Amino acid sequence: MPEYFSGYNVQNDEAHAPNPFGQVRIPPHQIEAEISVLGALLLDTQAIFRIADMLQPQDFYRHQHQRIFEAMLDLFVKNEPIDVLSVAARLEEKKFLEQSGGKGYLAELVNSVPTSSNVTHYASLVRKKKVLRDLIEAAGAIGELGYQENAPVEELLDNAEQRVFRISQRSLSRNFVPVRGELERAWERIEQRHSDGTPGGIATKFRDLDMLLAGLHPSDLIVLAARPSLGKTSLALDIARHAAVLQSVPVGIFSLEMSTQQVVDRLIASQARVSLWKLRTGRNFSKNQEEFVRIREALEQLAKAPIFIDDTVSNTALQMRALARRLQAGACMAGCRLPGHLHRSQFVDAAIQAGRFCRCNPRHTEGK
Repeated sequence: MPEYFSGYNVQNDEAHAPNPFGQVRIPPHQIEAEISVLGALLLDTQAIFRIADMLQPQDFYRHQHQRIFEAMLDLFVKNEPIDVLSVAARLEEKKFLEQSGGKGYLAELVNSVPTSSNVTHYASLVRKKKVLRDLIEAAGAIGELGYQENAPVEELLDNAEQRVFRISQRSLSRNFVPVRGELERAWERIEQRHSDGTPGGIATKFRDLDMLLAGLHPSDLIVLAARPSLGKTSLALDIARHAAVLQSVPVGIFSLEMSTQQVVDRLIASQARVSLWKLRTGRNFSKNQEEFVRIREALEQLAKAPIFIDDTVSNTALQMRALARRLQAGACMAGCRLPGHLHRSQFVDAAIQAGRFCRCNPRHTEGK
């Protein structure tokens, strides 16, 4: 790769090692974009406002560019102007001026770009290359996890998922949302609620509860808490059934007490309006087969409902979070997740990390 500036020190920068096939593989980077970003920032003191939230010093490939951008951010935080003299003074304070190429290199950066109008585009190119390098680093780290044979597999999988998830979250662009663009959608929501009388979120179909909560909304954490045998599971499953069957909202159920068969029996009994005791014993069904007709209809309705159940008894918060993440990715799920019976130690993490709607038993939280 050719050198663009005389002030650049190539020592310890584009370090690489040949692979077993004798070919040299250099990590993804675009020096021209880095130079253009720094030059635009030195050229226009207002350009930093457009990219301050897009880039971090470590996003730059060259070490000297990292130090220069870090000095610019220091000036930005102090509300001081960003130009050649101020950046050079800041680098000299931190003893990095000579390592960054000196004042001559800063002057050449200014002359490298004619205008700062494209600084956002240059910054996006720098960020893209950083994401690619992060993926390479994450792939290597995940490969090393495979050799940790004594570690729990669940922790290794969660660690691997978190590494990739952090990269995806970091690469998301963020910006303010103008109110003007949301007003029309807000009017549509208000008009719909007024016309059909339904809450704005996911309706639970319990009128009084919907009046209190105005439905279930994204990011809500709702806890059902009561003493044993007061109907927490029945209420939670009814809400899940209504959301999935009537509104086609995907629902994930973590059952830490009952098996999948027991949960399904409860769903069928509720949907068919048949006694759960009759389903379990097979006794006292009506002679005219009316209840069997309702059961068949309930089976057809539940078969179309996006309900997903995990009945692992020993689920931890770590496992529930990983399962919820995979379910959301695989089923495009943006609905509800219901952790079942939780001990206090599980409840705090599981409810926040894995669930949006959960039930707990206060006998495990009293006095703690």
